[in-house]
Amino acid sequence: MFKQAFKEVLVLAVIVVLIFYNIAFWHSAILGYLLLICYLVGTGKGASVVLSKFFNFSHRAWRVKILGMFFSLSVLGLISSLALNTVGFSAFIISSVFFISGLIFVTFQIWAGGAKNNPAEMDNPGWEVIEEVPQAKVGTLAFIILAAFGFYLLYSARAGMAISSPWQIVDPIYLTVFAAATLILGFLIFSNIKAKTILFLLFVLSLLLHSCLPLTHKLLYGADGWRHLAVESQLAQTDSLQVVSYAQGSQSLVQFLNPGKYSYGALWGTTVILSRLLNLDLLWLNAWLAPILWSILLPILLFELGMSLNWGKKESLFFAWLGLLPFAWQAGGSFSLPSSLGFLWWLFLILLLVKSLKETRKEQKIILVIAGALSFFGYALYFILFWLAWLVLQTSKIKHKLKMTAGFVATVLFIPLLEIISGYSHFDRGVNFLTQIKQFIGNFTAYYLASGPRPHDIAVGNIIFNQTPAYAFVPNFLTSWPWWLFIFMLVFWALAVVGIWFSLKRGEHEHRWLAILSIGLTASYFISRYLLAGEQILSRRLEPVLALLFLTLVFVALKQIIFKNEFQLKYYKSIYGVILAVFIFSVAITAGYSLGPDTYAVSESEYAAMNYVWQKEQTAVKPCVLADTYPLLALEAISAKKIVGGGWPINEYFAQPEKDKYFMALNKNFSLDLWNETLAVAKADHCWFITDVSLLTKNDFIYETMPLDAKIFGKTIVWRGSANFKN
Repeated sequence: MFKQAFKEVLVLAVIVVLIFYNIAFWHSAILGYLLLICYLVGTGKGASVVLSKFFNFSHRAWRVKILGMFFSLSVLGLISSLALNTVGFSAFIISSVFFISGLIFVTFQIWAGGAKNNPAEMDNPGWEVIEEVPQAKVGTLAFIILAAFGFYLLYSARAGMAISSPWQIVDPIYLTVFAAATLILGFLIFSNIKAKTILFLLFVLSLLLHSCLPLTHKLLYGADGWRHLAVESQLAQTDSLQVVSYAQGSQSLVQFLNPGKYSYGALWGTTVILSRLLNLDLLWLNAWLAPILWSILLPILLFELGMSLNWGKKESLFFAWLGLLPFAWQAGGSFSLPSSLGFLWWLFLILLLVKSLKETRKEQKIILVIAGALSFFGYALYFILFWLAWLVLQTSKIKHKLKMTAGFVATVLFIPLLEIISGYSHFDRGVNFLTQIKQFIGNFTAYYLASGPRPHDIAVGNIIFNQTPAYAFVPNFLTSWPWWLFIFMLVFWALAVVGIWFSLKRGEHEHRWLAILSIGLTASYFISRYLLAGEQILSRRLEPVLALLFLTLVFVALKQIIFKNEFQLKYYKSIYGVILAVFIFSVAITAGYSLGPDTYAVSESEYAAMNYVWQKEQTAVKPCVLADTYPLLALEAISAKKIVGGGWPINEYFAQPEKDKYFMALNKNFSLDLWNETLAVAKADHCWFITDVSLLTKNDFIYETMPLDAKIFGKTIVWRGSANFKN
């Protein structure tokens, strides 16, 4: 065992040394890819051995090897979060993170090598719905052709203009193609095609779904992506964050133990590591990291979760296919955000929790405690939810009403109380309880969506369908009569209630646990989102979690109602039920897909204008840039946080009332007096003004007095003005 350990550590050390030299000196993309593959394969082997030995995963399945590599990559990101928030992120520190993370899995592999094997994996085929389908090969070919055509349609729509929804530029035929591909794959699940093939096709379809954003625009959608890109650019250029660190000797223990401090670190660390090792552009990484990871991992995680809940392979594959439905997951897998990576890690840990119910072993608890402790350095909400879920699981094992009640109450109150104590939220004394109940029902049932898009964005209740605001709503053949979405949601929640009833009355304790957790977290979500005022930083990220819980419960109900108690489809009536279910859910998946996301994308001309400003303003003592919010976010990323908010104050909700006031006023009625007032408020001797070029035709004054060095980038004009326009 000592020789084996020495060999593994030696190989790891060699890889890490090469990683250091490649990051610090060589900058070879090819070598970087080779080293990353070697590292993930090596450490992933140790992780997959642990999963198979201690949690009864199949040791032969390629999906488990992928989960092992995800385990390794996640731990790498979590440890990097600790490093960049404390000691910096130099080439040496990054290499040390690789080595420490690798040592964990080398230890795991040696530890598992001497452990007793679990019983062999049971091969439960599940539903044998259609044992022989002559058209299976034809269906597979049709799916591949449709998926390829879908990717082509998305890429052909690629643009650099300012838009608020990808559906404003994508060919409407794309939705028909996507719906057809989804429908075909839904039926292929019940053919004689192997599970691993279906999982691969699910990966293709999931990637098609999540590629809608990065394929259709040359830059980033949304605001948060630019903010994270800015920090990552800062890390890549300076090797450190602009925070107090132990290296400076002034960080308190309280600051160190604040989980919110590390919430974003796993994403920042992962992207910077990949960028520096693989010589990849950070903008590209932020566009594609989540779509790729979610497309690969979510189908596998859902499939394995289904198998761990005693569902057969066909059942579990169908459950994984249903994972395309929730908008919370459609959006989560399209934006590379800390919460996106955090959810995948949390779902992985939930899978391990459920797996641990089959055969309780001390090794399982040790692994879960280690993984749960490492979650502290990831997204704070999922760190909390992991331990809360474990607590509820323990109370649900025993049919003791008092313990189950205690677990339920903890689930309901913990997050609202934590938000109040932490100061993120507070009780809204003016809240009308009945009105909030009405809002809650209207949001969750899609009533407000069906009754017509509102002029404003609705940020709550978007679990299954996004409530698209009018400015981003693009009607299509599935939403021309939106009331069917309301009917679908009524049926969905009715099935969820049935699933809760079966889980509490007839289910195993893992089903009982999911039911308790779903009810408790829904109540927690209602209290935090509808009865509290403030930032609601924890509860607003609960929708992907609620999507998992309720999708699971809906599936439990479907198994009981459509697929019989034996989970075998022997009658034509049942087959018709499956056909109907596949058709309805395919339409619902596509309709939900077409309703979002709704968020602004910076245009290429705005990006070019901000690049120009940064080139001119790099040495400015007091920068002042007056522009719309999203171009300023692009400037923040371009400047690596040297110019934040254009130099204007930003409040706790990321709002800039002073900047917005003068920007809108100058766009409406530009005058010399107003410009001088703007400079006085900004306390700057000059300021850059970036706006739409159409302003030139609206205001003769600015046209006549515009500085000679003004630049026009597409539809964007940019110029520098001092007091009285003296340059």
